[in-house]
Amino acid sequence: GGQRISWLANVGIVRYDDKTKGMELGAPKGVRLEDGTRLNMDEVVCARLPDGSDVWVMLKEDVGPAT
Repeated sequence: GGQRISWLANVGIVRYDDKTKGMELGAPKGVRLEDGTRLNMDEVVCARLPDGSDVWVMLKEDVGPAT
C-alpha cells in the first residue's frame, strides 16, 4: 500500500488512546526508530520499514520548543 509514516503515527495514537482518539495526546510530532533515527513523515511505510519493525511515535513533549 501507499500509506505514509504520518498515517502510521496517527493510527498508533488513536489505538493507544482509545478513549479520546488522540485528542489528549495531540498530533504526532514525528516517528523514530529504537536507535533514535527520525523517519520522514512523508515516506511510504512499506518502502521504509521492514515487516515487524518497531517504531516510537513522538509527541509534543518529545521534541524541543520551536526556535
